[in-house]
Amino acid sequence: MSNSREKRLKPREFKLTDDQVLDYLYRTAYDGSAMRTKMLREKFDSILLKEISVKYDEMIGKDFGKKIRKQLKLGKTLKDASIPSYVLHSQLLNSRIKKFRPGDRILISACRWASLGRKLGLGDYCCDPCIVYHNSIVKAFDERFRIEFPRMLPKGDDVCEIVFSKMKLKG
Repeated sequence: MSNSREKRLKPREFKLTDDQVLDYLYRTAYDGSAMRTKMLREKFDSILLKEISVKYDEMIGKDFGKKIRKQLKLGKTLKDASIPSYVLHSQLLNSRIKKFRPGDRILISACRWASLGRKLGLGDYCCDPCIVYHNSIVKAFDERFRIEFPRMLPKGDDVCEIVFSKMKLKG
């Protein structure tokens, strides 16, 4: 009987695709970041621990930007730099994208990160890791690229608005 069961089950049926593995890893990374943020906010008033948390978010954001850039064979333009944030929200986090204009802005009407922050009682404090993370993604393309969030769901806005820009060189 066990032989007939073994014949029916094929190992490849249980193999995760690369996309599924990436999805799991990035969801887990943010869940850990949100819980870490909550713990730091509630249990510790340590500037050093908060700085470590920011450095961690910078590191994983920049790493994600580099990996997506390589995987999708993107260039170094601001338009290309906006794509990883779109991929992150539209494909890995299953956010609801209201509008995407490459190199300009993304409007997100529902976000897993904002929902998790609300569940953990972080209020708009959960915006901090998101801002650091997304800025690190675009800096993986060019250190002069920046992201601003004029509107954010955790602050009571109807959307998160991610606006992409490039700092001008002085001179």
